[in-house]
Amino acid sequence: MTRVLIVDDNAANAYYLESLLTLNGFDVQSAVNGAEALVVARENPPDLVVSDLLMPVMDGYSLLRQWKADAVLVGVPFIVYTATYTTAEDEHLAFNLGADAFIIKPTAPDAFLDQLREVEVRASATTTAKPREAPGADNESLRQYSEALIRKLEEKTVQLEATVAHLSNVLDYSLDVICSFDADGRFVRVNAAGESVFGHRTDEMLGQTYIENVIDEDIDSTLAAVAAARAGQPVRNFENRCRRSNGAVAHLQWTLHWSDEEQILFCVGRDITETRSLEVQVLRAQRMETAGTLAGGIAHDLNNVLAPIIMSIGLLQMDDRDPRRLDILRVIDASAHRGADLAKQLLSFTSRAELEHVGCPVGELLAEVGHIVEETFLKMIEVRLEVVTDLWVVEGDPTQLHQVLLNLCVNARDAMPNGGILTLSARNLELDEHDAARFVGAHVGAYVAVTVQDTGTGMSSDVLDRAFEPFFTTKGTGLGLSTTLAIVKRHGGFVRASSEVGTGTIITVLLPANPAVARPRSEPTGGSDPIRGTGECVLVVDDDPGVRQITERTLQAYGYRALPAVDGAEAMQLFKKYRRDIALVITDMMMPRTAGPSLIAALLIEDPDAKIIAVSGVNSSEVVRTAKDLGAARFLAKPFTVEVLLRTLHDLLAPEAEPGAFTH
Repeated sequence: MTRVLIVDDNAANAYYLESLLTLNGFDVQSAVNGAEALVVARENPPDLVVSDLLMPVMDGYSLLRQWKADAVLVGVPFIVYTATYTTAEDEHLAFNLGADAFIIKPTAPDAFLDQLREVEVRASATTTAKPREAPGADNESLRQYSEALIRKLEEKTVQLEATVAHLSNVLDYSLDVICSFDADGRFVRVNAAGESVFGHRTDEMLGQTYIENVIDEDIDSTLAAVAAARAGQPVRNFENRCRRSNGAVAHLQWTLHWSDEEQILFCVGRDITETRSLEVQVLRAQRMETAGTLAGGIAHDLNNVLAPIIMSIGLLQMDDRDPRRLDILRVIDASAHRGADLAKQLLSFTSRAELEHVGCPVGELLAEVGHIVEETFLKMIEVRLEVVTDLWVVEGDPTQLHQVLLNLCVNARDAMPNGGILTLSARNLELDEHDAARFVGAHVGAYVAVTVQDTGTGMSSDVLDRAFEPFFTTKGTGLGLSTTLAIVKRHGGFVRASSEVGTGTIITVLLPANPAVARPRSEPTGGSDPIRGTGECVLVVDDDPGVRQITERTLQAYGYRALPAVDGAEAMQLFKKYRRDIALVITDMMMPRTAGPSLIAALLIEDPDAKIIAVSGVNSSEVVRTAKDLGAARFLAKPFTVEVLLRTLHDLLAPEAEPGAFTH
């Protein structure tokens, strides 16, 4: 059995050759470099040697020279098997030193075995193998050997430089910050992403310590993370905040690795500033959703509380002629309506209040707000009104737009504790594509621009950036500007704000205008006697005992008969029993057991001609739409006055009344 010595420092290559030769009947020994091969071969000379050229300690060329100079080994065939020295000069040098074959990796197994067997055959025909050069040519072989080493070194140097350049480009193209620090914590290298994040050039950062860029609150945690890395502990997904050159703060997530051998701290950081900002916005949105649900519930309960109060005032005023008591009732009535306005503001803040869509003369609203301001604000504040005479009409909800203007005026007042000038102005404005592109939320078209300007303390840029955030405030509840923005957006408009500390603030509300929209018709101003009933029976369904009781008494006081029910189930029983007597049903939309929507559907199945008024403490578009879709004739938002209730009853029950369209 032919014994083969394999010399290769690459374990995978050696394993491949061992497997190939063993399977083909060879006895195999191995060595990892030339020096080890000489020791193994001198102890037990092989029949063949297969050697790589590029190896540590002693390379293949040096092994070949010593192999052929050894009296015992000179006759053992030497096969060069290389993937590194592959040029004609390399092959020529190997043969000059006495190689019996020169095989370039990779070679097909069959071809490799054929060459081994060919060498075996040649070796059996001769007793020794000599270098092919004549004696005295050893110096020439050494020169060729040196040239081969230098050539290979140059090639490897070029490859290494190319690899370094490639890695440098990879580092600079990386979106992550990749940097390294010496043992003193000073920058040694930083890639282009690091320059972008920190806002400094590389030459400016080199020599700086990483602590110089970390914000004060995160220095201790950063030092602890570095200490852990230097102690050999894995540090991944460590977060800190660093200061950019412009003063902004970047939120970074790091992986750290310390090299004891190089005394270098390697760091890879990802800029997660935007991610953290989005997380904050999501959390804020979730809080706002929760707050909206809570505000809607509060508004509903508040309206249920105010509804009997406002209707009771109408009953008490009906027969009372005492001026003192009437004055007290007017105060109570005004307070109750302010409470109702507050509930409506809560619903506006949550974007749940139903908008009225009527032609709204903004100029008249602005004049009314200006009058309120002059009457109620400190006399140190001078109010100026500047409204063009041909101001366009805005389609919207006059009550909510009135609230917007009043909110802005109150904020302006608070910004002028020592007095100043409050200017209220309105003008027509046409936005083209260029103008619309300058403002978020703007579209091409006609707008009415309403401006509230004060000469107060003003706001810093940081405060101005957050001024319209829900619950952000420097005083008060923090709902004023967020409510304003919500109402304006629901009208299809947008808000622009500018401010300077010590100079004042200018807030402009732009509302889409439609010159073709008709001006609103004047509503009855009161003063006439309420329209009375003529004994009609009204089924009143409400789970709130106060609302149910005062509605029942109001109806009775104005000529109606009332049939009360605490919920939909009881109401359905009464309706079936007294269907011929019941002229109309008033039902709350939100009740336990059988709620308003289910009751409306059941009533209309029982009697398709039933006249139903839906009422609710939540005047949201969803509730109004539900009442309309189910077939209710009218919708009234709590709290409503006696006059509104009586007028609605008259419209539906009068003999000459047309069914008409759904209204609310």
